Amino acid sequence: MVNERELRSYFEAHRENFQLARNIVQLSFVKLPEADRAVAQIKALMGQEEAGAKKKLQALCTAHAANYFLDDEAWLDLEEVKKELPIRSYNDAHFLENNRFLTIREDGFVYLIRIKSFRTAYAQVPGQVIDEVVAVVGNNIVMQSEIEMEFAQIQKELGPLPDTAKCSIVRQKIVDNILLSKAQNDSLDLSEDRVEAELNKRVDYYARQFGDVKTMEDFYGKSITQIKADNRDKIRNNLLIQEAQGKALKDIKVSPTDIKKLFNEMQKDSLPFYSAEVEVAQLVIEEITN
Repeated sequence: MVNERELRSYFEAHRENFQLARNIVQLSFVKLPEADRAVAQIKALMGQEEAGAKKKLQALCTAHAANYFLDDEAWLDLEEVKKELPIRSYNDAHFLENNRFLTIREDGFVYLIRIKSFRTAYAQVPGQVIDEVVAVVGNNIVMQSEIEMEFAQIQKELGPLPDTAKCSIVRQKIVDNILLSKAQNDSLDLSEDRVEAELNKRVDYYARQFGDVKTMEDFYGKSITQIKADNRDKIRNNLLIQEAQGKALKDIKVSPTDIKKLFNEMQKDSLPFYSAEVEVAQLVIEEITN
């Protein structure tokens, strides 16, 4: 077993072997509707290190932002960042050296981007973890960056969550990859026509949520072709997972008697508590008076 001190010692002794292949950055960004009243307030809070300011910034982003990323301790590949943000530069090294805070307006949105730090290609890597493997299932791996990005997306939709919620994300990723590995090992048949049909169905659904395709493209900052390309592998994997799950469960038969027997054998104090729930329907009829 190699401990962190030994890893650090090896890194310091062999720095010349640790050179970056691409530009990386530490940054935070917020994407807001251009006319949103919170733009100036969020801009003023970005970069403040006080806990109160960070908490207030998080709350404002949850309430107003179309998209945001505030974890400026994480190192990100600049090319991946440029897929999400309207950053256009012909000389990335020069761009990074000469920009610390950017305000970019495009298609009705304003992007507030704060670059905290950067490392250019062929420089030595920073002496800290950029990304790491959190689980290996067959030939599939789960990266820490996947967990962080999904956690950020869920927080965007549901609001602030405790860090323990990441454990649930990891657990689900492992289960999904077990099923995906099973599907790959069994060479389950999946036609490209089915993948495209499911992809189109999913994209059409989200376009309806936005109102139309143009609004969806503006929100993501990508064409519908790019959106489909980014999600094609994910859709394919999800379909394979469903196939593997269906195959594993098709021969399982559980009767009400089996369920009752299992329930009776369980320790009652180990069962989770659920609050009482009711369904309520109301019919209101206007009173007719003479």
